[in-house]
Amino acid sequence: MTGQEQIRAAVATVRSARQAINGARRRRAPAAVAAANDLADAAHAVERAEKDAAREAVAVGMPRLTAEHLTPPQIAALCGLPE
Repeated sequence: MTGQEQIRAAVATVRSARQAINGARRRRAPAAVAAANDLADAAHAVERAEKDAAREAVAVGMPRLTAEHLTPPQIAALCGLPE
């Protein structure tokens, strides 16, 4: 192999490697975005479940407190809620 052929082969190798790197970057970015979206969706689902559980606890607790003839300001003060 002559010097010119070696140079051409080296250039072809570098170009091929560069294309492979760029291709990997293009494939990785959408996968990373999709994974981040999945994590965000899961976090929102957990947040919704926690809020639903808290609302259920309030729905159960409030009638118990009003059955004790507590006024809304008293309930707010006991529970640390804004009036």
